[in-house]
Amino acid sequence: MRIRSPRLAGLILIGAAALAATPSAQAQTDEERAAARAVAQQGLKAFKESRWAEALDMFTRAEKVFHAPTHLLLIARSAEKLGKLVQAQEAYLKLKREDLSSAKPVFQKAQKDGNAELQKLQKRIPHVSVVVSGAGPADNVKVTMDGKPVPPALVGVPRPVDPGKHEFSAVADGKATGSKSIELKEGANETVVLTLQESEGAGAAGEGDGDGTGTGDGTGTGDGTGGEVGADTGSASGMSPLVYGGIGGLAVGVGGIIMGVIFNGKSNSSSDDADAVFESCNSAPACRNDPDQSQSFADEAAALDDDASGQRTLSTVGFVVGGLGLVGGGVLLYLGLTSKKSESAYVDKRNQAHVTPWVGYRSVGVSGRF
Repeated sequence: MRIRSPRLAGLILIGAAALAATPSAQAQTDEERAAARAVAQQGLKAFKESRWAEALDMFTRAEKVFHAPTHLLLIARSAEKLGKLVQAQEAYLKLKREDLSSAKPVFQKAQKDGNAELQKLQKRIPHVSVVVSGAGPADNVKVTMDGKPVPPALVGVPRPVDPGKHEFSAVADGKATGSKSIELKEGANETVVLTLQESEGAGAAGEGDGDGTGTGDGTGTGDGTGGEVGADTGSASGMSPLVYGGIGGLAVGVGGIIMGVIFNGKSNSSSDDADAVFESCNSAPACRNDPDQSQSFADEAAALDDDASGQRTLSTVGFVVGGLGLVGGGVLLYLGLTSKKSESAYVDKRNQAHVTPWVGYRSVGVSGRF
């Protein structure tokens, strides 16, 4: 994206002048207007000299004092130059959602330019899905990206991130994964699989020294009864843990489907409400001619659109988790019910059979060893 400095300068100066003429700007003090104009000019100077970080800071400060569509456009362009594509996208989207039908031509032009640049930018933003393998239905799994927590609702679904190197890890009750790094290129769609394993101290209590205490996996050593003690890790009734895992998986599957249906309905309702808000303003001449009132309606509609987007994401997560729960639970239940009844056969079955549901970009399934 090439931007000529004179054009940028004109955009800043014209935008500042137009802003000073709006009712919201007039409510500010002369000192604040002058300060915002000076800060924006410093941002322009930094942008022309390729000091993108300083330019982003200056334009952001100016926007905090005076809201102007031109500020949002320049914030997006500065963030894009820094490789902060997600931040740039959000600034472009905020500009796109504004109702500028009765605004100054310079603001309308800023919105038009921003919309064109947004279409090109969105093709460059990479997406990554984080898949956690080896987790049970009751495990409290926590995933981090670059040391920051990933919301549980975003685990297993594609999310936009900035290009570059990112590091992922996951922990659960008694389990952990090593960190995994990935280099994301622009426009890429990648899946990161994190496999949970027993942490170092998880099985220490079951280890034996050959006198009959046995190891936690039921193998035992020496001439005692260690193998029998280690094998008795199921339930008091002797039912295979695979059966309990299958029942839990089916329960999670049903709950996920219900969650998907509920949030899908809420998403449709929020979208309808947003359309109704726009229609109520567009059908009222008084609303269209009052910038403050039309902006209020636009903000309300944008908030409803954001709610609908979030609800669609939760609906997708619910359906994906529900499908995985039903498939994984059914497989686990089948393996548990068809396993041999004796303790020795159960131990052998547990060591041989391993099923793990997984979800990736545009794909779901189960993996394991049979």
